[in-house]
Amino acid sequence: MRNQPVPVYAPDLDERLIDADGPGTRFALLGLIFLLPLVVICGRLAYVQVGLNEYYIDAWETVEKIQEPIPARDGRILSADGLVLADVRPQFDLEVNYRWLEEPSNETWLRGEARGRLTRSQRRSQQEVDRAIAEVLSEKEELWSRLSEQFAIPGGEMSDQRGRIQNRVERMVASVEQRRERKQRDDEVQQLNWKEGAAGIWKTLVHELTTSPRRRDEPVILREEVSSHVVLSDITSEHAALLQSLPGHFPGVTVRVAKTRVYPEKELASHVLGIRRRRDGERQSRGENGVELAYDRVLTGRSGVKEFEQDRHGEVLGETILAEPVDGEDVVLTLDAKLQKAAERLLERTLQSPQGDSALADRPPMGGAIAAIDVRTGEMLVLASGPSVSQDVLLAPSTEQWDRIQNDVRRPLFNRVTQGAVAPGSTFTLLSSIALLQNKTFGPNEDFFCQGYLSSPDQYRCSLFIKHGVGHGQLTLPDAIAQSCNVYFFEAGRRMGPTPLVLWAQRFGFGQPTGIDLPGEASGHLPNPFHLEEREQWHSGMTLQLAIGQGTLTTTPLQLLRFTAVLANGGTLITPRLVRSHSDANESEANAASLLEPEFAPQVAQMNEETLKVLREGMQLAITHPQGTAQLAYENELPCAGKAGTAQTGGDRPDHAWFVGYTPIENPRVAFVVFLEQGGSGSEVAAPIAREFLIELAQAGYIPLD
Repeated sequence: MRNQPVPVYAPDLDERLIDADGPGTRFALLGLIFLLPLVVICGRLAYVQVGLNEYYIDAWETVEKIQEPIPARDGRILSADGLVLADVRPQFDLEVNYRWLEEPSNETWLRGEARGRLTRSQRRSQQEVDRAIAEVLSEKEELWSRLSEQFAIPGGEMSDQRGRIQNRVERMVASVEQRRERKQRDDEVQQLNWKEGAAGIWKTLVHELTTSPRRRDEPVILREEVSSHVVLSDITSEHAALLQSLPGHFPGVTVRVAKTRVYPEKELASHVLGIRRRRDGERQSRGENGVELAYDRVLTGRSGVKEFEQDRHGEVLGETILAEPVDGEDVVLTLDAKLQKAAERLLERTLQSPQGDSALADRPPMGGAIAAIDVRTGEMLVLASGPSVSQDVLLAPSTEQWDRIQNDVRRPLFNRVTQGAVAPGSTFTLLSSIALLQNKTFGPNEDFFCQGYLSSPDQYRCSLFIKHGVGHGQLTLPDAIAQSCNVYFFEAGRRMGPTPLVLWAQRFGFGQPTGIDLPGEASGHLPNPFHLEEREQWHSGMTLQLAIGQGTLTTTPLQLLRFTAVLANGGTLITPRLVRSHSDANESEANAASLLEPEFAPQVAQMNEETLKVLREGMQLAITHPQGTAQLAYENELPCAGKAGTAQTGGDRPDHAWFVGYTPIENPRVAFVVFLEQGGSGSEVAAPIAREFLIELAQAGYIPLD
């Protein structure tokens, strides 16, 4: 039976459902293998066509939302009599898209800009693409040539400005790249941590499975790389109109309307106001010094936000204001503008010519200050410092102007009222008088004989003895104040020691800021035997020098002014302030003029009435007595009490000239100080200026005339 087609022991054919070895089965399996991927692909195509149809349509029709700031108006600064000292005005800024100023041009942008000018068929031609790229580069070069010609700016300066912008943006990009590199290094493949066992292995596996792969070639595009930057600020309205009317000649250029700070009165109160300006790359201006800095949060307007909706073609579909701009508040100063102008004129004239008859007075003073304060409220009526610089120059100085300002040995940016800490000279003997009376070192009417020197003709002498070889003779404390007798106060200092001097000086605020609402106030220096530097020793000569306002003692004109106000108001230590009120620009004038509540607690100096009476008598005699050192400040019918002072500077430099005073004598209202740095004698230089300032006070109505 070997020739039978089917072995007799084989199972029945009907019992075999699938013939795994049959060719049909093999073809079926092969077809299934090819069919399954096709099914998956077809399913995906169906899903894309049906399931994702709306998604792609929405993406095609999606509108882009762009937010832009709405500029707000900064607050004004006004004087007490209503003169606008700082204001805002519209400003046109020329901005250029970063890609149009970048050098060399970004390849991706350049190719995209070129291809955007070609038809679909032209884009297939590399020759056409190259031609379009050359055209874009040519337009870019012509753009900067036109701008240089239109604004009469040398090409080198324009290139420098472009370079500054590009360097700033490139630093930002580099910073972002560095942060991304650090993050990517942290996300690198981690080795299996066998030491931590299964937990370490699981942690590594989770990290690898959930962390996206690193794309090293994906560029970082910052907003600054696709937005516009200010190239020229404050262009004329004519230039702005020209640029807007010829967009084809100035591709990538936009004109943005902003608001800029202006100072209508130029140099008036420049040391008080400070400046406000925008820094490179910023749209919001900021106060940099003076009142502009001290009240920056009050003056600065808060920009609003508006949102544009535009389609993929860049067409604006609508806009919505998300936040309204809030204008800054106006600030009203305590300064009297007319009196401030008069004081600055006095300083300007004084600083232009040599002062005094000293052999050293062969040049004008290095600088000066005049300040006045309401002795009842602490309101500053005048705060003048010289020399000064026009605000217009400070807002946008040229390189030459800035170098000249910085190299000026007179330091025109230095506010001598609040920062000029120097020796006060014999004006400080008013404080010494308080200490010796309160300490009962001398009686108010106790006689003292001045021989012109303390113990030896070679040291601790009066200026009268130095000039004429004689002393003041018999005198009391009011006489010593009036005639500026150093020997009297040398002896007082020797008797009472340094402790009463230091304690009373501290009580009147010497050696510490007054608290005026201006930044950068100096504290001065009050030598203290209980707080000496390492290896420093206190000796008796330091006490004698302190008693006459010399040695290492330094005070600012503002500190002396506040001290003088204490003598005028009966013993209350007030805090000077410059801002009377601040209010919304839309509020009424009445509200704008309302006084701010003082943020200080006036201190009582705790002098007895007899002490105050003696000091006032001495200050009156200084002006009215024939031998008074302040008699050149005397003016008929203008009641005033004062004290002149001359502070030695050492070397061949002229002395500092001082004068402090108050007016009127009965019910004093105003205290004032005159200071001339290296100006010479206080009696000969500062006192006459004080007299002229008194006349200005009277004309302004601060001194009642019978």
